[in-house]
Amino acid sequence: MIYICRVPNLKKWDEPEQINNILDELEKNKDRIVGVELCHNSIGEKCAEALGERLKNMKNLKIVDLSDCFVSRGAEELPKCLKFLLEGLIDKPIKELNLSDNALGPTAAPGYDFFFEKNKTLEKLYMDNCGMGPIGTSKLMEIMKSNKEMPLKVLNFSRNKIENKGCIAIAELIKEKKTLNRIKISDNEILFEGISDFLNSIKNNKNIYWLDINNNISSNKNKNLPEIIGSLSNIIHLNLSDLTIEDKDIIKNIFEVLTKLNKLRDFYFGYNISD
Repeated sequence: MIYICRVPNLKKWDEPEQINNILDELEKNKDRIVGVELCHNSIGEKCAEALGERLKNMKNLKIVDLSDCFVSRGAEELPKCLKFLLEGLIDKPIKELNLSDNALGPTAAPGYDFFFEKNKTLEKLYMDNCGMGPIGTSKLMEIMKSNKEMPLKVLNFSRNKIENKGCIAIAELIKEKKTLNRIKISDNEILFEGISDFLNSIKNNKNIYWLDINNNISSNKNKNLPEIIGSLSNIIHLNLSDLTIEDKDIIKNIFEVLTKLNKLRDFYFGYNISD
């Protein structure tokens, strides 16, 4: 039986006594639970430790949502809380992990680095709006790139201010992880050089079917953009809005190659042409 545990949200948890009912449920159904959602709460250190101990007993756990679960927690407390939770997942067959909307960044690295170094099952990673910046992004991508056994397919990494350095690091990960097929790096303050490296990295990846680079800065220098788009033979969803492409020849060529993408279902190209 598939059993997913969803906990009440918008609560601040400081003492384990506050979550006894949740701890009991996790223990009672430890062999049936395949997914746990702890999102939209404020999990303190003691509660994170107690929850982590319960997670260690859940051998069938595959999906974990830890998005927006450290509301109001400080820079010193957050990495400790996250570490307790991820330690409970380290040897589980985790396929999907959501860490979005947490103020992680490079300072919280001790709370999550070890998981990405050792995990051998993760297919979907959601880390939108985590304040990773170029430094945190580069470090995390290097760790995941070195983990040859992680079969990563989906990477959502929007709103992290990764800039060029972070985008280039993601490009290097794409070259290494041929399993990647769905990528979102929208709203990341990426300039031409970063976008250029990224586009070149996806050119030879025939597995990519979902791509969103919305609201970054490309430019008229990306003259190879139509060629690269044309190479994405399996693309279903493509968002190229807000890239500041003003060269009408590039735009014309993009729309010409679209006619050859037989699987394309969704295409977004707004706010690219200026008067």
